[in-house]
Amino acid sequence: MPLGRHENFCAGYGNPGTEGDEYLLVSMLGVGKTKMDIDEVDDGNKKLEETIAFDAAEAEVGNTYIGQINMSTISSFNGPRMIWGYDVARVEELYQAPSWGVDGVKQGNKGVAVYSLDPLLRAARTLYGTVDERRFNLWPGEHVPCASRSEMRKGSSFLYCSFGIAIPNDREHDACLLMEDVGVVTADDEEVRSRLLNKLARASVRVANQQRVELKEMFTQVRMIEVAEDEIGCALVAAPYFTLARRAALPGEELYEINLREWEELMSFPAVMKVD
Repeated sequence: MPLGRHENFCAGYGNPGTEGDEYLLVSMLGVGKTKMDIDEVDDGNKKLEETIAFDAAEAEVGNTYIGQINMSTISSFNGPRMIWGYDVARVEELYQAPSWGVDGVKQGNKGVAVYSLDPLLRAARTLYGTVDERRFNLWPGEHVPCASRSEMRKGSSFLYCSFGIAIPNDREHDACLLMEDVGVVTADDEEVRSRLLNKLARASVRVANQQRVELKEMFTQVRMIEVAEDEIGCALVAAPYFTLARRAALPGEELYEINLREWEELMSFPAVMKVD
């Protein structure tokens, strides 16, 4: 199990003090916005508001907390077998919900099952906590490599972020593919969301085909935010590559053997963790 140097905080992969040469991965979709300060900032210079909107997406209330980190964007392949909620502390409800609005995804003549990413998003929140109830969140100020993408937009619009994890058949020799998409659409409705998720799933198949990787299944989800005329919004996809807080780990191989609910029951969380 890849362990970081902190007792109560997860750490970015590759930082000093890591035990083991592997890493874990979680995924999150964040949306946030802020009012534009028209009186104090020139019309062509809204960098401060953009920064605040991005921070709001990182620290969105009720969502997985990945605030106060130095995020470094890297490429989007995960391996070998270390997705939190999938490989370790597995979510029991992983296959209960198909991905909303996605159908008929094929790789060659074979259909690829596409499920909702929601259980894995909840798994990330269960580990890291939220801005108001932090658990084993990333060490404040940590340098963290992430598969990430974001979109900023000023004025009236609908911002979206979507994310997919494509799992290969052969986990020993092929990496999981992470596919991020962000952008602007004209409306937030069922048809638009379905189109975005189908596009994401089919793009994942195209990349897998280019790499000669046979897919087993996929997990996808999309989130949106409406931005008003006097606001700046941000839609953010982030999948941190990290090592586990030492107190979150269990002896031996137990994290591979128990599910997420059982792991959560074994932990006792203070409302807000202090820097150790």
